[in-house]
Amino acid sequence: MPMSSTPESTQLPQCPEHGLTVKWICNQCGKPICSDCKPVAFNYQVFHPNCLDVVNRKTEKKSNKKNSGTPSPGVKAVAWFLLIMAVVLFGAALLLIGVAVFSRHYVPMLTWMSGSISTLDDIPGGRIFLGWMGFIAMAASVIHVFVGVGLLNCLQAARRTLLVVCWIEILLAGFGWMIVLMAGGGFWDVPAVAVFFVIYFSRPKVRRQFEHVSELIEVHR
Repeated sequence: MPMSSTPESTQLPQCPEHGLTVKWICNQCGKPICSDCKPVAFNYQVFHPNCLDVVNRKTEKKSNKKNSGTPSPGVKAVAWFLLIMAVVLFGAALLLIGVAVFSRHYVPMLTWMSGSISTLDDIPGGRIFLGWMGFIAMAASVIHVFVGVGLLNCLQAARRTLLVVCWIEILLAGFGWMIVLMAGGGFWDVPAVAVFFVIYFSRPKVRRQFEHVSELIEVHR
């Protein structure tokens, strides 16, 4: 109900509780308010003290419902991107481990690069290297799954893990640039995706999606 302007005293009823002339109308319950009712002004409106508590609870409930752990479309897109990458990494890990353990064939890429037919056994430590690469890809796929599922559930730990991994990639890229400058050659790694994730997940609107869920977890503990 919109706030009523204060009419003349002859047009206003008497307060049923204090018998004084009514000066306002409560914007929550619609009942008259006099000066002895201890009126409270809020957001350009006048309320009984108890009615203002009701308004605050409703506002808080709507806010909690809005931020109830539902990720925004941007967070969902990043989460599903990480989950797809987890599947790709897991497949690559199985392929590398399978080649390292069971393969007795030639290595096509090395054959094309060197012009000669090479097998894994001809390369010192070739099988061990492929095995380690497979285990690293497997571990990376597990991290991607954890972060992806965590982002879909707005877990603060998932957001922080993603930021830590991105910062490590950015620092390693900067270290690599220093080596390239000193050596005069090499590969320039540009961590564009990591920089995007750091900027996006540091935005206040994105952070708030995870802070609410973290507060609920602390309350349940």
